[in-house]
Amino acid sequence: MATFPSTVVEEFSSENPRITYIINKLMSSQMIEFWQIGIYYETGNRMNHSVKANSYKFSYQNWNVAFEPEVYLNGSDMPLNKDMYVVDFINGIVTLNIDLEPGDNVQCSYNFCYFPLYQLEGYITRALSVCNTAGDSMYTEYTLDNAPAIFDGIMADLSISMCMEKLLLDYDLWKGRLIFAIGAESLYSGSDNISGQLETIKRNCEERAYKSLDNPKLRVGQLLSYPTRWYWEAIHSGIGLRGGMHGNGAYGLVRGLKINKGVYTGAGNLLGY
Repeated sequence: MATFPSTVVEEFSSENPRITYIINKLMSSQMIEFWQIGIYYETGNRMNHSVKANSYKFSYQNWNVAFEPEVYLNGSDMPLNKDMYVVDFINGIVTLNIDLEPGDNVQCSYNFCYFPLYQLEGYITRALSVCNTAGDSMYTEYTLDNAPAIFDGIMADLSISMCMEKLLLDYDLWKGRLIFAIGAESLYSGSDNISGQLETIKRNCEERAYKSLDNPKLRVGQLLSYPTRWYWEAIHSGIGLRGGMHGNGAYGLVRGLKINKGVYTGAGNLLGY
């Protein structure tokens, strides 16, 4: 599968081509660095059960296949040969094909994507729900298959905002702090600089999205019908045709009518205009 230029991230491929387009074309420029996070020389946790006694699980899953992991044994500077282990890229597990002694430990350098495809698909689906209901105009019931193209940029911004929201939550819950922390002090106290940057990205995406959603013409333009022949005849000639059970009847435009100024006398007569 093709990768994004100058990265180790493979292009996403969803069952829904609309989602694939939004992720690869509209979200990638801002999200690419969150899709290729490098972890270096992490010591894995040995999975002590009979089936995978030589398997070691690492902190993060969803490893990028285009990045070749490097596996080390007992803190060695020399990586093991590739035929000495098997990598489970989805679950972040390395299984060694050699005999190990009690107390042996394994280190690995790898690269992973923070947001797997199923999460991005969920964010885009939620974003479409927001597009259908937000703003002051009427709600709509668009799906990913028939939503207007003008929604794509809004869904991308809202999805990026949701990604930043998850990063901030994970950061507060320590998971992300291990990645983005700068120095030991920031590891325990949290880096205001990092959280501030994530907040800025989140806020900017939300402002762009909701500015579009607040436009009352955003969804109205998609619901109006095209003008009919009867409409144009009434505009240009003052006489339109109205269909009825006995054929077409002619009617004209009332020009200069002042509401509440005339007096209706019955029998179709309107005086005072």
